[in-house]
Amino acid sequence: MALPLRPAGTATIAAIITGFLSISAAAADEVAQLDTLVVTATGGEHRLWGVPAAVTVIEGERLRERPAQDALELVRDAPGVSLGGVGLSGRKTIQLRGMESHQSLILIDGKRLNPSDAVIGHSDYQHGWVAPEAIERIEIVRGPMSSLYGSEALGGVINIITKPIPERWSGSARLLGGAREDGRDGERSQLAVNLGGPLIADTLALGVNASLLRQEDTPQRDNPDLTELEGREMRSGGISLAFTPNAAHTLRLEYQLGDEERWRDTVPGRGAPILHESSYQLDREHAAITHQGRFGTVATQLRAYRSVLEQTNSTDNADIAPTAPQKLTDEVVDGHIRLDLNDHQLTVGGEYRIESLEHEMMRGGEGDVTHQAVFVQDEWHLTETINLTLGLRADRHELFGTEFSPRGYLVYHPTDWVTVKGGYGHGFRAPTLKQISPEYFFQGAHSFSGNPDLKPEYSDSYEFGIEVWQGPLHASVTLFQNDVEDLIVNQCVQNCEALIGKVYEHANVAAARIRGVETELDTELPAGFTLAANYTYLNAEDRDSGTTLANRPRHTAGLRLGWAHRPLGLRTNLRTQYTGKQVVYVGGNDVELPAYTLWHAGVAKDLGSQLTLRVGVENLTDERLTDKSPHYSFPEQGRFYFAASTPASKRPA
Repeated sequence: MALPLRPAGTATIAAIITGFLSISAAAADEVAQLDTLVVTATGGEHRLWGVPAAVTVIEGERLRERPAQDALELVRDAPGVSLGGVGLSGRKTIQLRGMESHQSLILIDGKRLNPSDAVIGHSDYQHGWVAPEAIERIEIVRGPMSSLYGSEALGGVINIITKPIPERWSGSARLLGGAREDGRDGERSQLAVNLGGPLIADTLALGVNASLLRQEDTPQRDNPDLTELEGREMRSGGISLAFTPNAAHTLRLEYQLGDEERWRDTVPGRGAPILHESSYQLDREHAAITHQGRFGTVATQLRAYRSVLEQTNSTDNADIAPTAPQKLTDEVVDGHIRLDLNDHQLTVGGEYRIESLEHEMMRGGEGDVTHQAVFVQDEWHLTETINLTLGLRADRHELFGTEFSPRGYLVYHPTDWVTVKGGYGHGFRAPTLKQISPEYFFQGAHSFSGNPDLKPEYSDSYEFGIEVWQGPLHASVTLFQNDVEDLIVNQCVQNCEALIGKVYEHANVAAARIRGVETELDTELPAGFTLAANYTYLNAEDRDSGTTLANRPRHTAGLRLGWAHRPLGLRTNLRTQYTGKQVVYVGGNDVELPAYTLWHAGVAKDLGSQLTLRVGVENLTDERLTDKSPHYSFPEQGRFYFAASTPASKRPA
């Protein structure tokens, strides 16, 4: 579906933003800042300083200060995170600790989403389920979490937590517009609205959200007939109802619908160079019902949910056949019981999931597989300063049988401000239906074929870390190692030296080792300044051949310097992200991609008690990856100016 949002240029964007009025039916009361609570690492609430995992939480001002289109842009500079390309017009995916994106699980409020890039070729669709304005915070857990979440949680978990329904009626809106400096299109406009409150006091509450986004496509600088960054037009909306008949029961109903179009000017990967526009229509649908209960020291949760992602392709040239439509569906029923005992917390749960795919290359046009699982987790408070978390999950895969995923994690507080922690986790990931289908063959800019001999991937992960929490100072150092067996990779088998037209087959790497160091620092400085920095060192090796695993930068770093003047309601930030050298393989030869650094800056000013105006520049130095190497699998957006209006911040950073 098309959106009538084609910006006429920077002047139009500025006029729209100048005329925008933020709505707020009720101003929020000032509340004391509480310790950050994390739910993803154990399934229950934990203070961040004692959570049994390596966790980063992004929330508040740091979510709102950037012109993000989706979750990927919100987490890309977090520790342990790097980006990989999918070989099509700027699409990117997230890697955690050097593990591929489809080896890490994305959750929305704890509900799983299958990574689309593992199923639909050249896709990054898993990042766009929730508009950034609807996000309360994002929790990133690094390291295998299969003991809780099963397959796909091999590298870690990214949990997108949406804004709760407010206790009294209130609404907020965000309008954003921006344009590239070089005039090569790429203009962006975005409008998002949230509204919610009680229908019946203390019993029934309603929340609604809606988002509209459009970004024009960007042509290549050297060949304007072709697209460098695809155009994107997306609208989504959702509704949620929370029914609380009494203090012991809460029933929540949710429904989210998304409609997205992407387009690019391109030529076929092989054959005659026929210029044409290729368009992708994406339809997302998510429905869920959740019951939560509390009976003394016993807490329960039972939920059922269904997620559907459908892709169709079309072209404007009758001589170019579109790719086949695909439909990916997940249907899940899961639940758990948590018991608070004297010195430990015991959780027992299970999951039943049916994963299905409709595609013409599947036998009979579709395929499905059933996953069943039970798990147990025990969080022991051994002493006042030592906590031990033990977990075990048994997954039964319809095609690969039963897999056990154990985990053990120890947290020790030698002082009130020092935490020492570490642990072991085993993870696994089963191949997707496409990857193991002998009939499957995708033909496009690059082509992929199935392999019925594929084996599941297995990972044994070890980590040890020290954290310091002293007033506003948080600092940490974490050592980690992942030993991976039967790592699934895309192995080039034809046309490997070509930039376009490679043919890949899914294959197992018998043994791989990924080890490294993560560091974080977050603190307040004098005169209203704040500093947040992180650095990750990564060494990823194919143990059989002794070669470096491709597309994994050895060094990544991020830095954010902020300044706030509370009386004036003024805040500024300067952010930078460094991506170090990495190796790719072209025609069997290793090619080193050079490092690059992105700089961003922004200013926010509160206009009254309800409205904040933000302006900024992304990619200040106009870094262009194709100038550094033609082998980069994705481009970065050029220098980009933006302005946005958002609800006023309650806690200036």
